[in-house]
Amino acid sequence: MTLFDERERAFEAKFAHDEDRRLIGIARGHRLFAFWAADRMGFDESRAETYAGEIVRLGLDQRQGDAVLRRVFADLRRADLNLPESEVEGALAAMQAKAVEQMRFEDLTTPEHHPAL
Repeated sequence: MTLFDERERAFEAKFAHDEDRRLIGIARGHRLFAFWAADRMGFDESRAETYAGEIVRLGLDQRQGDAVLRRVFADLRRADLNLPESEVEGALAAMQAKAVEQMRFEDLTTPEHHPAL
C-alpha cells in the first residue's frame, strides 16, 4: 500500500467518523428537545421516554431539519400549549447546542454512548 493509499484510507475513515458523530449529535439534540417538550406537556417518565424515541426516529427517518420541529410544535399545540414558534425553535437550538457540548469530550466509539444517544 502506498503512502497515498494510506492517506486516502485515513481521510475516508475520518470522514465516516465525523459523519457518525454528526448524526449522533443530531439524534441526541432531538432527544433532549423531546424531553423538553414532554416536560411542558406534563408527560410522566415512561411516556416522555417513549415520546423521545418517537422524535429521534422521526429525525433519523426524515432527515429533514424541520420535521422534528413541526411534529413537536404540533404536539405542543394539541396539548393546548400555545408557545411562540420562536420559543420552540430556540429550545431546539439550545438542545442541539447542549448535545454538542455533551459530546465534546466523549469517546463515541464505546458502546455505552450509543443506546441513549
